Amino acid sequence: MKKYFVKGSLSFMKPEIIFRDKIDFPLFLNIEPTNDCNLSCTMCPRTLSDKKVGYMDFNLFKKIIDECAEYKKVLVLNLLKDGEPLLHSELSQMVKYVREKDAAEIVHFNTNATLLTSERSETLIDCEVDDITLSIDAYYQDTFKRIKGGGSLKKIVSNVKYLKELRDKKNKKKPFLRAKFIEMPETKDEIEKCIEFWKGRVDEVQIQKVHNYGGGVSYGSVNQNNRYPCSFLWQALAINWDGTVNLCCADYTQSDILGDVTKDSIYDIFNGEKLSYYRKAMLENRYEEIASCKNCNIWRVGANIIEYLDNNRKKYRSN
Repeated sequence: MKKYFVKGSLSFMKPEIIFRDKIDFPLFLNIEPTNDCNLSCTMCPRTLSDKKVGYMDFNLFKKIIDECAEYKKVLVLNLLKDGEPLLHSELSQMVKYVREKDAAEIVHFNTNATLLTSERSETLIDCEVDDITLSIDAYYQDTFKRIKGGGSLKKIVSNVKYLKELRDKKNKKKPFLRAKFIEMPETKDEIEKCIEFWKGRVDEVQIQKVHNYGGGVSYGSVNQNNRYPCSFLWQALAINWDGTVNLCCADYTQSDILGDVTKDSIYDIFNGEKLSYYRKAMLENRYEEIASCKNCNIWRVGANIIEYLDNNRKKYRSN
């Protein structure tokens, strides 16, 4: 999966991947099985949203995947937006359906791993999900409980251990297991301990700098000096559990709704007037016109696509 993304990120694709072909369908699709969650992380603004809590209907999910399979297989399908995917009882069936339709090259999701039971581990291996990011975020239980709002770190270690051992026992290469830690003031002194502890217990340890979810939380500077366009608008869409489509996966307030896949096609939304307007605003440095972008600091993780477009594909400046 890392081959598609800029160094240090699993959210922002490399410009040479985004612009290697005509931009008319998402390369990276976020689908939200649910926005419900069993934890309340301090770095997540989910509880500040007025969005109704719900679970994606399986028939709606199939409609989305059918279009991906028919029109253009996506490179990465991420079964995540604002909630805990393992709360959805049909998550494994969703992955299986993607596999049956050959609708995505890589199927991935994040989980806090608290619900990673032995039964769930079996189904996740059997459905052949490619990649799982385990959002662990702390080394000490006290820190874990403080920033995650509950849960047992000891239980999570046990859950992950079982999943990896079961995978290896079955001689399977999937799912690839990644332990992720968000570096922020509360955890920065534990990062090295986290890396050392999880080496060998998972396939990869990822350290991610904390961001502010489009201004939804107060982490990180919002200084917009030397800002450049966010490549997310050219690579992806974020589909909520009810079918509404956000401009970005960090748009927790649903400030910028592009369409609704219960009524519109992914193709039409991705090529529609709203997204075209936002792309143009980005290229013209009019960030203040985009509610979910004007106070965001996530863009710093992505590559400067202006430099790439100037040097390689100037025709995209008018898209």
